[in-house]
Amino acid sequence: MMLTPVEIESREFSKSLRGYNVEEVDSFLSKISKEYERLYRKNQEYVESIRKLEKELEKYSQLEKTLNETLVLAQKTAEDTKKNALKEAELIIEEARKEAQKMISQAEEEVKKQQALLEEIKKDQQVFAVEFRTLLKTYLELLDKKLGINDEEEKPDEEEGEIEERERDFEVEEV
Repeated sequence: MMLTPVEIESREFSKSLRGYNVEEVDSFLSKISKEYERLYRKNQEYVESIRKLEKELEKYSQLEKTLNETLVLAQKTAEDTKKNALKEAELIIEEARKEAQKMISQAEEEVKKQQALLEEIKKDQQVFAVEFRTLLKTYLELLDKKLGINDEEEKPDEEEGEIEERERDFEVEEV
């Protein structure tokens, strides 16, 4: 049980014949009361200070908890953002690959079409050359008949050489 300074100050003792000196006891009790009052006030200040510090500590504990929660949330958000960015990058890369493959397929298809067209043109050129040669031969034969030149007559070697050379040039141009 804790005594208060007032209780010490107001405490009274019974008197006896061979008892203590009342003035000395009162003086001593007064000193004790004053010292006890000083210590009691100091203790109250400490108790109040402790209460304030505990409140501040609670505030800081709450702040620390909030900061930790915020930090964890920020880390999770950063991780989620990173994961989403990686997924999006993968999707973009995959889409680019598909688009590139599509473009390659289209280009290959176009090359095949152009090659087929080139082959067709070469065939047409050959057919045209054969038909044109046949037509020329026919016209030459008609011309020979009109002019009265026989097939049996020999043509000069120069003319034959020129014709063969022109035919070779024409065949080279075909390719």
